Amino acid sequence: MNNTDLIYFVGAKRYKSKVSFHPEFKVKIGDLLIVETTRGIEYAYAGLNLCACKNRRQQRNKVTIKKILRIATEEDLRSLQRMVADQRKYKKHARLLIEKLELPIRIRDLELIFDRSQIYFYYQKMESKKQKKSFKLNDFTNKFSFEMHCKAEMREVGDRGLAKVLNGIGNCGLPFCCSGFLDRTKTISVKLAKSQNLVLNMHKLSGQCGKLKCCLDYEKENYIDGKLDIKKNTENLYEENADFFKI
Repeated sequence: MNNTDLIYFVGAKRYKSKVSFHPEFKVKIGDLLIVETTRGIEYAYAGLNLCACKNRRQQRNKVTIKKILRIATEEDLRSLQRMVADQRKYKKHARLLIEKLELPIRIRDLELIFDRSQIYFYYQKMESKKQKKSFKLNDFTNKFSFEMHCKAEMREVGDRGLAKVLNGIGNCGLPFCCSGFLDRTKTISVKLAKSQNLVLNMHKLSGQCGKLKCCLDYEKENYIDGKLDIKKNTENLYEENADFFKI
């Protein structure tokens, strides 16, 4: 297979930062690779590039591969297993530290870089009557980095972002689009449902995140083009059968 047909899923599979890259050696679909990225040394999965990199503009802020170092060895696989155990330890320590600092946030998930140089916490703010003033996360990141010898960064996620991080199965029976192939979520409005003549049942139109489904945007252009064609054909019908409509 041509290397241009491959796409790389960097880091934990559920985050799926997609990057197109031309390696110097042949890589097969499903290979686990050790790569150098803009975040450090990470692992990546080689997969089939179904989108042909049409969304390059949207990938500017994504993780990019600088160099493919090697195909993962047995030692790398053992290191990955140890990393899973370390993630549980880091998550437990982070929750205890947040409780100690009385921060109104909840850790939803985390991502540990393969070389353990950085760890990314994905959190949500919690409503608290006691916490009226704004709070800073510097105390948490500084203490965690000092105690665990790993640089910590905080990433706030909303309802859609949480669904992307946690992943799951949608009503269609397939994994969430946001966790799979969508690089950027769009603002979905009720107007999209109205333009497609859908029944405005918010329970059926909403995904597991509680927001309107991203797939409402997929056929928007087809409906717009279809309505223009119908209008054009209707006008031609009136012109061609003007005498009939006069009756």
